[in-house]
Amino acid sequence: MRCGRCETPICPSCLVMTPVGARCPTCTRVRRHPAHEVGPFVYARAIGAAVALALFGGYALALIGRLIPFGYFLLVMALGYFAGEAVSRAANRRSGRGLQVVAGASVILAILCQQVIPFALRAPAMLLYGSVVGPLFAASALALIGNPLMLLVLALAVWLAASRL
Repeated sequence: MRCGRCETPICPSCLVMTPVGARCPTCTRVRRHPAHEVGPFVYARAIGAAVALALFGGYALALIGRLIPFGYFLLVMALGYFAGEAVSRAANRRSGRGLQVVAGASVILAILCQQVIPFALRAPAMLLYGSVVGPLFAASALALIGNPLMLLVLALAVWLAASRL
């Protein structure tokens, strides 16, 4: 078999069928779909949106989660949906594995921030003068690991965030 454009011989495993006939890999110029091409500027916007949503979501979880104990799980699931949607909109509806990781990480960051944000609002001077943030994140992570139901809800929320992209 020969290329329909340059007439070079093509092995059957390298052959690319196009609407105008068989082509060699160099003539087809195979490239990724533009919706999957994500540049550094798009990643910067997506990460900015993810951090903003994580901070807002952590505050909402800390505030509403204590008022409505059973609604907490639904709020975490909604946070996963909105994290995926915010990252998708910030990335101009592009998709890709890296953007899925950014959206999933924003959900995890929001869960960890729910312990730090109320403390920061009550005692902001402690955060400036002492290294309190690290132990609070560690305590939040340990509380998360110790609760299998919360791990399941977190996994579903991360999956929901990633599936939006």
